[in-house]
Amino acid sequence: MTHRNKKSAVWILLSLLLIGALLCLPIGAYAAGAPARGTLRVTLKDAQTQVVVPGARFALYPVASATVAGDDIQYTYLPDFAGCGVALADVFSEESARALSAYADAHDLEGQVASADTAGTVTFADLSEGLYLIEEVGAAPGYDPASPFLVSVPMREESGWQYDITAAPKAHPSGAPAEETALTVQKVWDSGGQAVPDQVTVALLRGSQTVDTVTLNAANDWTYTWEHLEASVVWNVREEPVPTGYTAHYSRAGNRITITNVRTGGATLIQTGETIWPILVLAGAGLALVIGGLLLLRRTKKDDHE
Repeated sequence: MTHRNKKSAVWILLSLLLIGALLCLPIGAYAAGAPARGTLRVTLKDAQTQVVVPGARFALYPVASATVAGDDIQYTYLPDFAGCGVALADVFSEESARALSAYADAHDLEGQVASADTAGTVTFADLSEGLYLIEEVGAAPGYDPASPFLVSVPMREESGWQYDITAAPKAHPSGAPAEETALTVQKVWDSGGQAVPDQVTVALLRGSQTVDTVTLNAANDWTYTWEHLEASVVWNVREEPVPTGYTAHYSRAGNRITITNVRTGGATLIQTGETIWPILVLAGAGLALVIGGLLLLRRTKKDDHE
């Protein structure tokens, strides 16, 4: 082999080895440094005037871990909430937040509690990537408790993933004249043709507190209506417990909440996120290039001795 050919072979070999090594790395390895940390700032505001309400206290509960991959995010329930039965695909609905809040109360889960500063803002700092439940502790003087809600760290915006997050839940003044309303709950089954339980229990929630329970079955057409409820209260429901092998999806239309139980086939979590096959393909391609580079090096050495 001539000197020029040897030099070209060496450059080809180095290029193959470099590309192969890069392709063999997991996709997440391209992100420099450790996962970013987030900050959540919560400011309670009057629902009518939008003025900051002083003296608020909030509790933060880590619900699920999160993995960011490109433009997508994947959640996995943490052990404390693994048995909640709420589908991860629905976590940003108000009904899901209330169901998770009631689950936390029923299981005596303890959140991280923080009080508002002089500007009326509660700050939770140094948060790992994940999904968090936020609920007001007690109620600010002169107000009913704000509704619980869920926040993702990070949150997706047009500019990219945002780790510095602000939230402004609304508080309604207490002591207003009590108007009445009604709330209907309906159970729907998506069982994949399998037999369904004979009955389920559904709780009526005032905030995150259970005030009544009903049994839904074929006899009442899996439907129940609560009458004469205070209209100033945001009422909600939670199925407890969710039958084994199902996840509960909550949807709301006016004063009617539908709980759809979807058969999971034994799976306990529904997650969003990209599949793993691109990683396997890239890793395989990288390994092939590394092997090719080593064979080329061996052949070059052999030619040098001839």
